[in-house]
Amino acid sequence: MRKKTLVLFSILILSLCLCVIPEPIYATEDVTFYSTVSDGYLEADGVNYNSVWNASEAMIINIEDNDLWIGQYKSELDFYIFRAYLFFETSTIPDSATIDSATLHLYGAYDTSTQDFTITIQNGQPTYPHDPLVIGDYNKSYYFGNGGEFNTSEFVTTGYNIITLNADGRNWINKEGTTKLCIRSDREIAGTQPSNYECVGIWAYEKGEGYQPKLVVTYSVPRRASPPKRAPTPTTPTAAPALEIAGMQIPLQLILLIIAISLLSALFLMERKK
Repeated sequence: MRKKTLVLFSILILSLCLCVIPEPIYATEDVTFYSTVSDGYLEADGVNYNSVWNASEAMIINIEDNDLWIGQYKSELDFYIFRAYLFFETSTIPDSATIDSATLHLYGAYDTSTQDFTITIQNGQPTYPHDPLVIGDYNKSYYFGNGGEFNTSEFVTTGYNIITLNADGRNWINKEGTTKLCIRSDREIAGTQPSNYECVGIWAYEKGEGYQPKLVVTYSVPRRASPPKRAPTPTTPTAAPALEIAGMQIPLQLILLIIAISLLSALFLMERKK
């Protein structure tokens, strides 16, 4: 009888362990952030390319136009360089969140290129660029890295051009304030002198809904993380069943296992007394 009882309870314990499959205790959320009114581009020009490229200040600041230019070109007499800057209010991402993926969406406005190039995301945070932009934000020495790129051979003016942020780019997303990104041409970053047109235009905040730049972020947070710093949007919970005891989340599987072991121990003691 004792042996039979032990076998039956062993089967019970195994069944309880398998009936509740543990899952990661976290939730994921997709959030879209739109560029702010601060977005703009800075322009410099002159007869000497290196002077334009190395300039510490822009000659023209554009923060009210409904388009932004990226790249460079050469006219009959002068060289022109355009550097764009985007601002996204991302402070609503919880401090405890892990950013799993992010994409930058740029709606194409114009493509005047005769030479393809790679649109490149760079970082100058926390100081650069200023919000709002100032002419001194043009200085190329303030920006570094490659947070994601997109070749203009695939550039469209009928919809969004999507740049996937790499690990560096995701790390540049600011959970405490505004995420500020500098958008440049890889050929301009390298100081490669243009011989013709190699620039594209994208729509800015001023163009309005459906056209402004946007940053789409997917992040995950621990189930017991502090609440989001804004009204939550629909999430996809993936938390395992649990009970809260003394302020702690105890997985239901563990509770059932403890009960089964306790019953087995009590029965074993009863059997020994017989």
